[in-house]
Amino acid sequence: MELALVIDLGGTNIKYGLCSKLGKLVYESSQKTEAHLGKVYVLKKILSISEETLLIAAKMGKTVCGIGLGSPGMVDITHHQLVGHGTNIKDWHTIHFKSEIGDQLKLPLYAENDANLAALGEACY
Repeated sequence: MELALVIDLGGTNIKYGLCSKLGKLVYESSQKTEAHLGKVYVLKKILSISEETLLIAAKMGKTVCGIGLGSPGMVDITHHQLVGHGTNIKDWHTIHFKSEIGDQLKLPLYAENDANLAALGEACY
């Protein structure tokens, strides 16, 4: 079974997990964002969390087909990048999520505004 790595980035917590194509979470966890430490720190933390979660998927005998990331701020969904400012994370602006995270993990990445994804989730599930 293929899973997606899903990440909900907030100013207080980063919630993340592994989700089936039917929308069922098979693994979930969270960590403090530590937003006051800024953009570089938070991006490194997301990479670390992602690598740990990919190992968990492998131990489950599952493959991860891609990453879904919800971020505060205005996200250009065509280029998967933050084009505005996220007010709840220090220096959170102008981030190309695909190259900063997806390319590093060698997985396709879809980024969208976190509130838009929450609304989509409510509508679908």
